Amino acid sequence: MSIAIAVCIITFRRPLGLEKLLAHLAKQEGISRDEVLVVVVDNDPEGSARPIAEAARRGGLTIAYAEEPVPGIPRSRNRSVEIALASGAARLCFLDDDEYPSPTWLVRLHGHAAATEAPVVTGPVLPVLPEGAPSYLAGSRIFTPRRYRTGQRRDRAATGNAVVDRRVFEAMEPWFDESMALTGGTDTELFRRAHTAGFAIEWCDEAVVYEDVSRERCSLRWIGRRHFRQSLGSARFGRRYGGGGIAMARILAIGSYRFMLGLALSVLTLGIVPSLRLRLVENLSSGAGLLLGGFGVTLDEYRRADRAAIALERPPAR
Repeated sequence: MSIAIAVCIITFRRPLGLEKLLAHLAKQEGISRDEVLVVVVDNDPEGSARPIAEAARRGGLTIAYAEEPVPGIPRSRNRSVEIALASGAARLCFLDDDEYPSPTWLVRLHGHAAATEAPVVTGPVLPVLPEGAPSYLAGSRIFTPRRYRTGQRRDRAATGNAVVDRRVFEAMEPWFDESMALTGGTDTELFRRAHTAGFAIEWCDEAVVYEDVSRERCSLRWIGRRHFRQSLGSARFGRRYGGGGIAMARILAIGSYRFMLGLALSVLTLGIVPSLRLRLVENLSSGAGLLLGGFGVTLDEYRRADRAAIALERPPAR
């Protein structure tokens, strides 16, 4: 059997999401199952995803299941890349375990990569809000992702919806930075680094993936934390790849503007109007994240404990 595509999935105690994702992969149209290997790396030391992977294998998917007991998203992603490359796959696709692809996702994504020979192709991840979620959330920047025309060049991508030519991984070292295991953003960092190294990233708007949004994520507290974390990451990568002092000044200027806008909204609205209260949280959180991130603060978002830790970023060891 010749594997053309390896679909890499890492998971941690999300059985229903993984089961739904694998069911949708089994229904992909326009591409032979014999060409596709699904790599499932389970970051749960108890191997809770094994029965789900075995059930999907019995259902007809070609599955490579592995357990990665060392905690951390980048460690698990690197393990999935190792397995995919060893299989001989020409391209590696990535999905998250709270997502599920549209029926033509894989053929669209792979087809665009094959037709254009773009080393990296990415596409939209469309959130699906739970029943009863406040209507104003649909307008949030988190829940209304930007979309681009097919073929447009980008300088970033994420593992929520991407296909990567194996030569990118053969040329890049390290892959997903394991020193960032707790802060998140290792996929953003990898693709920014790949872009800097000259690997083109293209958008395919027809390759649609959906993300189930949990009820917990519909709270202002979660939205604020998400904006804060994303802005910390944006500031970090802006400093690293954006061009020195000019990038630093731009980050601080945008952060100051958003933070002051949030303060102004809090004074003018007193938090009464729900949609404006959402904008208040978004701007305060993203502004604070950019300001603190501009000075090197990081957030240990994925620490497996009751509370995440905030620390000053240290440069990587040489």
